Amino acid sequence: MRQFHGALILLPVISMLGAASAQAASDPLGDVWHEQENGWTGTWTRRATTNVFDAVWTKGGSTVKAVLTISAIGSGVHVERRNGSDGVSCDYTGP
Repeated sequence: MRQFHGALILLPVISMLGAASAQAASDPLGDVWHEQENGWTGTWTRRATTNVFDAVWTKGGSTVKAVLTISAIGSGVHVERRNGSDGVSCDYTGP
């Protein structure tokens, strides 16, 4: 397993639709995250109200998919990347 260190831009997007808006506003994980790393553009989509996300990255004509588990640690975040279509498992840790 690899550890990821470096520039990782994570942008959580909180859904504000319908009756779920009050819950979504207080939920730091949001529903969709957009991120960029090493030329790859990723979209991480949450499974209901769990901390599991389905991730898809694209770069040029290539696509990679993986399952992520996200945990808030103080003011930071820890992401476990598993079952990647590229065979890579790694952890992301950020502020």
